[in-house]
Amino acid sequence: MFDRGFDRGIVYEYLLREKLPFIVRADKQRNVIYKGKTLNILDVAKRYKGKCNLKIRGIPCKTSVASFKLPNFRDVPLFLVTVHGLGEEPLMLLTNLKSNDSKLSNAIAKMYLLRWRVEENFRFKKIDFQIEGFRVRSLKAIRALHRLVTILTGFIALLSEQREDFALPAHLIAASHRIFPFSLQRFRRCFLHYAIADGIASLLRRACVPLARPKRPAFGCSAQLAFKGV
Repeated sequence: MFDRGFDRGIVYEYLLREKLPFIVRADKQRNVIYKGKTLNILDVAKRYKGKCNLKIRGIPCKTSVASFKLPNFRDVPLFLVTVHGLGEEPLMLLTNLKSNDSKLSNAIAKMYLLRWRVEENFRFKKIDFQIEGFRVRSLKAIRALHRLVTILTGFIALLSEQREDFALPAHLIAASHRIFPFSLQRFRRCFLHYAIADGIASLLRRACVPLARPKRPAFGCSAQLAFKGV
């Protein structure tokens, strides 16, 4: 799966030569061969208003699929999947995946949207942890900082994943004071990393007393070796 920056002839040449399956988000400046004519891909996409229904983050959308060819690869049939409803212009995906299933367009759209979750994860790191504002310069220190942020993000992801099994995520979301009212339906489908992180930060700000350091044992040996029978 590739973003619009990979909608380039050299990328298609490699993917088609190696016979690799791909899904590429098309740039609206892309020209294609459609029914024997060279047309702008956006003009082709607007001809299809969508045959299949699909909900994306609660937004009702329509998807459709059409066959086309690239000007430099006229002997290779490809498919254009359009998704209407996410904005003024349709989301356009180029792929060489094919199937007899009538809902192929929905499957292609869902696979590409998985990539958005990865991008959202990077955005979450940048915004909530301000990962780009680090004050270290050595590569080793930058990697250590990124590893720590990744561990924290993983912990928040676990809380988000277990939101319906434990009460802690719900309490953290309530402490975050979100603008939109809390509801079970939104609770199940939303990206909750921001709300959980804000809830943790809100609770920690209320802790006026600093955390006490653990007391060392009076004896000189390690506490791990102080159990009976060891």
